Amino acid sequence: MNLINRFYIFCGALLLTTSAWALPQDKQQPIEISADRAEIDERTGTAIYAGNVKLTQGSLQLEADKLTLHTDERGDIRQLIAQGRPAHFQQQHLADAPITHGYGQTIEFDIQLDLLTLTEQAKLLRAEDSFSGKRIQVDTTKNVIQAFSDKRQPDSRVQMVIQPRSKKTSATEEAQIEVKTEDLTTDTTTSEPTKP
Repeated sequence: MNLINRFYIFCGALLLTTSAWALPQDKQQPIEISADRAEIDERTGTAIYAGNVKLTQGSLQLEADKLTLHTDERGDIRQLIAQGRPAHFQQQHLADAPITHGYGQTIEFDIQLDLLTLTEQAKLLRAEDSFSGKRIQVDTTKNVIQAFSDKRQPDSRVQMVIQPRSKKTSATEEAQIEVKTEDLTTDTTTSEPTKP
């Protein structure tokens, strides 16, 4: 598969990954990637962009030191991994909602599972609400956020700040997001419904 076809497959896969958290018009926008260098290995199905990587598509912006794409045997993108100090993305998921920002040493999109994972110094922000921990996972289909602490560090805790909502909160902001927290070293999960 040539470089041009692979790029368009990547564009389509990225749309599938972020569509639940994206403005509807985002998927109609062109994708622009800039980096200091790029390497595509069709034999292994890997594309690597390195050095001041910037990706934009509509309201989505991604900044990283390195961006790696992995494809399956059909050439469809199955995984996108952004690495940085930290890597950062931002996207507006609804027209009248605040922009969501995500940070982590690694940001991974699993295309097939619609799963976003932020790792190491992970932080997710929307307006004045924030989630932080060693690792944060977002199921973009189910709108479930899981934040994990690191029990190997005695002071490691999951931190959540959820601001009260005014009585004039818009209907789109009333959507429920289920928040789960869990230690990286245990199998127990606590679930609390929370408003975004």
